[in-house]
Amino acid sequence: KAKVSYEGITRVETFPFPEAALREAVINAIVHKEYSSGIPIQIKVFENKIRIWNDGQLPNDWSLNNLYLAHPSKPNNPDVANAFFRAGMIESWGRGIDKIIAQCTFAGLPQPIFDTSFGGLQIEFASIKEEKVREKTSEKMREKMREKMREKTSDKILILMKDNPEITIKAL
Repeated sequence: KAKVSYEGITRVETFPFPEAALREAVINAIVHKEYSSGIPIQIKVFENKIRIWNDGQLPNDWSLNNLYLAHPSKPNNPDVANAFFRAGMIESWGRGIDKIIAQCTFAGLPQPIFDTSFGGLQIEFASIKEEKVREKTSEKMREKMREKMREKTSDKILILMKDNPEITIKAL
């Protein structure tokens, strides 16, 4: 859904995510897709986020961290990549991720999240509202972990005190 405003009598549509970043993410998905699998590129649109997934793998010796560094392009489909390059849809090789992040940052949005845990590459664009939901969820998870740690610690203390009623605080 686009936000509609007007500049004079001209209608202006402002989309929740930068069009250039989404365009780059879709082109990356097409160029880096593993076509032999027959699995389609999947785009899921939610109210506060968009996910784009394809089953193309990172090169064997790469991790997600490599995407954030200056890196060469190693498309799974060099002929498809070359066609996009010749058509002017790819301006330079190995800069797509930088462009996506820069566009989101310029728009005041959180950096997209890249994930390889689903047997391909997923990119999730999130709105500010979604980012706040993530932060709340993360805080709840951290609080649960702290609570578990406290429970475990208190159980250990009780066991130690039961085994040795003379134990000191320093020893505990």
